[in-house]
Amino acid sequence: MKKILKLGVFLLLLSVFVGCSDFMYAYKTVANDVKGKPVATSE
Repeated sequence: MKKILKLGVFLLLLSVFVGCSDFMYAYKTVANDVKGKPVATSE
C-alpha cells in the first residue's frame, strides 16, 4: 500500500515539475519572440 502511495506522490510531483518546466519554456520562447520583434503582431 505504501509503495503505491509513494509512486502516486512521485508521479504527481513529476507531472507538476514537467508542467512547470513546459510553462517556463513556453514563456521564455514567447518572451524572446516579443523581444525579437519591435512591433508585436497578432499572428
